[in-house]
Amino acid sequence: MFKLALEVENFLAVKRAKLRSDNNITLIIAPNRAGKTQLMLFLYSFFWSLWRDIKEGKPIFFSIGSKLKNVFLIKNLRDLISWGSYECKFSITIDDKYQYIFHQEKEKRKTEDLGADLGSFKEIKLSKSPIYIPPAGLGDYYKGIWAIKKYYEKWRLVPEATTDLLHDLFILASEGIETEKENEKLISVFEKMFQAKFFIKNERIYVQEKGKSYGIEKTASGLKSLSWLYLILKYNLIGENPIYR
Repeated sequence: MFKLALEVENFLAVKRAKLRSDNNITLIIAPNRAGKTQLMLFLYSFFWSLWRDIKEGKPIFFSIGSKLKNVFLIKNLRDLISWGSYECKFSITIDDKYQYIFHQEKEKRKTEDLGADLGSFKEIKLSKSPIYIPPAGLGDYYKGIWAIKKYYEKWRLVPEATTDLLHDLFILASEGIETEKENEKLISVFEKMFQAKFFIKNERIYVQEKGKSYGIEKTASGLKSLSWLYLILKYNLIGENPIYR
């Protein structure tokens, strides 16, 4: 568990926000269109970039600019600025010690102003890439979008945050990963409650109900919205690192 403090100004739907978390689970509660999902997407991009750059030995946050563009489906980082402002800012502090400042201005090329202790981020070990789950789950991804993206790979129709999760699941499924015992208990509770199981075959997600198996796109919306939870447990995408708890 680590402490996370976040301050935001003029970012898309968010005019100003402050968030502090001292626990493994944090609930973000706000009215519709207040920017909750956008904050989650930014944090996903932040930790994904940290994980990727540490793994590849690149300068810390070397990849955050391209990741933000792909996740938010924009051509220029200036498109993240809102509320009639000329700049947007993010300040992220971990354990009251490591700080990262993202500062984007409309009229300047400078996109990132990195904190003085940035090199210390290397001490934070991320064994797996961060997971972002869209609020609607994986169900909507199968309403024709997956088929289009499969045959027209250059079409940016789905945020990378969703496709990253699916690709990770498909890779693990193809490798025949066995479910960890701790996760098996949670899966067992899920199956008893909802009388359903999920599995992946040939890069497709299937649901098994009452002895019959069929594609997830044919099942009830409630099960679609819960499928991500079952699958990340089944294929061990939730690790011991506090970021995933």
